Amino acid sequence: IVEMVLSDVELPDDVSDWKSAVRHIAKSGRERALAHPNVVALVATRPFNTIASLRPVEKGFEIFRSAGFPPDLSLHAFRTLAAFVTGYTLAESGSFFGEDLGEGHLAPGDLPAGEFPNLLEIAPSLMQAAHEREYEFGIEVILAGLEAKLAQI
Repeated sequence: IVEMVLSDVELPDDVSDWKSAVRHIAKSGRERALAHPNVVALVATRPFNTIASLRPVEKGFEIFRSAGFPPDLSLHAFRTLAAFVTGYTLAESGSFFGEDLGEGHLAPGDLPAGEFPNLLEIAPSLMQAAHEREYEFGIEVILAGLEAKLAQI
């Protein structure tokens, strides 16, 4: 099942614009994960040790190597990106605090104001979170950091 989901991740053919290629693969990875939310935890914990599961890894290394990252930084860049994509989609496929107000879930109004002033101040934003925009923000932060690292090489 994990291999089927990973094999559906769209891999960019053109990696000449490395940031665009990263955005493409990250967006496709998130879309596949959200289409199969019960598989996300398996992707996060299963070793990639088959030909099919290693294709996205190979493409990721191709993207970073063609951008000029040396091998060790290509590994760090890829794992940073993969950790964010997997972690965010894992959290998103469950629910973040303040979004699922069903039975058994704490709501912002249940919190003592003296202990959680910052969380209560942010509560309206929590309840109106735009996951796509938040996810893209994370990708852009990672890209900016990687671009800064690349400039130091």
